[in-house]
Amino acid sequence: MFFCSKWSVGKAVDYAASLASLKNSNNILTARKLRLCHPQTGEALQMDDTLLSLLSHPETPLFNGGDVVLEYLENQSSGLEVSDYISQV
Repeated sequence: MFFCSKWSVGKAVDYAASLASLKNSNNILTARKLRLCHPQTGEALQMDDTLLSLLSHPETPLFNGGDVVLEYLENQSSGLEVSDYISQV
């Protein structure tokens, strides 16, 4: 799945949820939120950041054509454990 670099993270989440037929309850205060997370750090990306700004992030950039993790997170969660997504060989 590819996204426009001018989109906000929130728009990318909405688009991905729609294409994948995932339940998106991000507008309900108490619901678990569907979030995009950084593939190396596990940090939940800020919904109002643009993808372009994340591609040029000085410390942990996203890569054009690279991975992100789409996951349901609890409201208080700031990210996920990336080792859960990396295969152990």
